[in-house]
Amino acid sequence: SVLRYTKPGKWLSGQTSRWYDRWLDHRLATESDRQQWVKLHLVVGVKSNTIARAAISPGNHHDHPYFRPLVIETARHFDVDAVLADMGYSSRSSHELGRQLEVQVRIPFKSNTRPPSNDGSAWDADLRYFLENYEQFLVEYHPRSIGESANSTLKRVFPEKIRTKSFVAQTNEALTKVVAYNLRVLAREVRMRDLVINLPEDALVLEDCVRQMVEMRSCQALDQAA
Repeated sequence: SVLRYTKPGKWLSGQTSRWYDRWLDHRLATESDRQQWVKLHLVVGVKSNTIARAAISPGNHHDHPYFRPLVIETARHFDVDAVLADMGYSSRSSHELGRQLEVQVRIPFKSNTRPPSNDGSAWDADLRYFLENYEQFLVEYHPRSIGESANSTLKRVFPEKIRTKSFVAQTNEALTKVVAYNLRVLAREVRMRDLVINLPEDALVLEDCVRQMVEMRSCQALDQAA
């Protein structure tokens, strides 16, 4: 199945907007401009490069609080073997969630992390594995770099900055890009693998979108070949 996930990777993507905030620089006691931006947190299948789950946060929010809801929602719909994330999502609760869901959590530890304390926690076990099996950790963590192509594609295919002003509108706009990205990946798989998709009646509009994208991409391929 095209949408089967076996080791989803997870990272964030910054989406900038056309709008600026006014803020006071306390050091210089002067006013300056700072561009607004939002973070796009993604759960991506490293084999299919499709996005299973996405969340939006303000640009100045920490990352790790979004780890738990994203992983739980993904696990409800897909078979998750492991979650590979960057250090921004590192926390004791993130590692404990992996133990609860019986999922491997592979997150690099920061240089200032204290040595293992043998307290029996998931954090301690994963830290010990990281320190004692570093080369193997890198091998298991490597698929995350493959999945980063999804983030790169999002920025290359949809380079336009977010146009809306409010956070709610920016969230909807960013998530719309995610839907369009998944449709693009699905259309590519349908064209290359000659797949037949059967969607429910309330999603027939998506099937029509995929069909049109397949036809468009087929025409582009013929033009390039000519």
